[in-house]
Amino acid sequence: AGEYAQAILLYSLALDKATELPNNNNNNDTNNNQLFPRHILYSNRSAAFLKLGQHEKALQDATTAQELDPTYIKGVFRRG
Repeated sequence: AGEYAQAILLYSLALDKATELPNNNNNNDTNNNQLFPRHILYSNRSAAFLKLGQHEKALQDATTAQELDPTYIKGVFRRG
């Protein structure tokens, strides 16, 4: 049995902190050249939501992951 609720909490905390980090290109473009890979956090949190049967939240996070990095295949895969 996994601790998916705990994982969701930790991914959410990491995402909150990630918004405080600068981007690589030192401008305000939050979707490109991120210093911290937010798309991975969204994708992983999506998987945890799926395990808990929270499909709407999982879809929302998977969509955000895909928007942040369309080349990240796990984000695409978790969207279905």
